[in-house]
Amino acid sequence: VVLMLQFIGLKYTSAASAVTMVGLEPLLVVFVGHFFFNDKAKIYHWICGAAAFAGVGMMVMGGAEEGGTIDWFGCLLILLAGLGFAGVIRPSQQMIARIG
Repeated sequence: VVLMLQFIGLKYTSAASAVTMVGLEPLLVVFVGHFFFNDKAKIYHWICGAAAFAGVGMMVMGGAEEGGTIDWFGCLLILLAGLGFAGVIRPSQQMIARIG
């Protein structure tokens, strides 16, 4: 599902904006862990995360204004793929730990 969302999102947006948004996945893992798996994010996670998301937002908006092939729908699909990836990481780690 993650790869399907990424490939469909890539159809609607540029590869540069898609790769930049995929780079947010480590931060998404921290935030999904905070909200859904009782991992506590530290204050620097929130500060750096806000800066990273603001930077990606500025890049995406700037690319769209320059006449690039950036569409919000494609960016949303890629962000949803990142959230799906982040949601699967934790249960996968727990399963691997149980298997040994």
